[in-house]
Amino acid sequence: MLIQQKGQAMVLSLILMSFAIMVVLFSYNSAQLNLKSTKLQNTADNTAYSVATIAARDFNFKAYTNRAAIANQVAIAQLVGLSSWFNMTEQFSDTACAYFCSVPYIGQAIAAVDKVINSVNTGVQPFLKFMVNTEDAILRALSQSQQIIHYAGLVSTMSTADEIVKANDPKAQLDLMQNPQMLGDIKDLWVDFQERHARNNQKNKTQYTDFINVTLDSRDNFSRKRTYELKGLWTKNIFVVKWNTQKAGGSDLISNGTKKAETWTAMDTISTHMRTRGCGFFGTKWCRSYEMPLGWASTRSNKQASIRKSGNNQSWGSSRDRNRTSSSYAEKDEETNGGYSGIQPFFGLSNLAKAPCVRIVVASINLQINRAR
Repeated sequence: MLIQQKGQAMVLSLILMSFAIMVVLFSYNSAQLNLKSTKLQNTADNTAYSVATIAARDFNFKAYTNRAAIANQVAIAQLVGLSSWFNMTEQFSDTACAYFCSVPYIGQAIAAVDKVINSVNTGVQPFLKFMVNTEDAILRALSQSQQIIHYAGLVSTMSTADEIVKANDPKAQLDLMQNPQMLGDIKDLWVDFQERHARNNQKNKTQYTDFINVTLDSRDNFSRKRTYELKGLWTKNIFVVKWNTQKAGGSDLISNGTKKAETWTAMDTISTHMRTRGCGFFGTKWCRSYEMPLGWASTRSNKQASIRKSGNNQSWGSSRDRNRTSSSYAEKDEETNGGYSGIQPFFGLSNLAKAPCVRIVVASINLQINRAR
């Protein structure tokens, strides 16, 4: 016997529908949460990247201006060298005139050349002095620009980070109370990772000396060593007598301690060295060399250093070693051409420098994202 059963499925349907609605709502909330999380994560990424970009541009600017400073230092070495070279050329023409200006015909030509050289040098020296002072002003400007950019980067980092957060997500915020790591990282980037080097703060450091060494290594051939032997009639060997003419010169940077500015110096000399045969027991050996000074000059970029008390036999293209007498004359006739203020302070890596890191905390309602770069 079959018994028919009747009833309502509404209660069960409501239960199942409530469960389905809860699943849909949960899925929607999860999707929204993931969406907001991704957006906030992108905001943190962009903010950390922007701060790191500011730091990278700051470092690049300082690297470029340091290289520009080296180039301008080398330019001063060239200018001081040209000043010395022109003065030596004038002295050489004066010496030639002293020997030959009284000779008929030839003397008139030599006297005319001597007059032209003296006139040219009279005009060149003030121009070279002006250029030395101009280059020195450029070096001071480069040093000041580094300091301005340094503090501008430090101050603008916080405001830029906040602007990046607002631009990416108006609902997000950069709460300083939640960013102690970021503040520490910014301090590390602009205070601990780099520092301003000067001649008076190099205790247990080498960066300032390294900068000078790089500058000296960057000199062109004219500034580094303009030393050679003149050929032709200037160097001959005729059985009982021989002579050779040596031109020596160069530009060197002299350090004057931690309290005085460095000095670019230059020396140029030219001498003929003569030897005669007739010494020894049978008179067949060459006698001691005799130096005949022909031209000499020395120039310094400021009065901090005295060329007479500076350098050694290898300085200024080994001028003292090759032309000792001419070099002593050059030391006595040194000229000051310019108001050079030395190597300017510059920014470089600190002795305590470690790999920098930028960590950003970006917060929104019920959500917080940490990001490092």
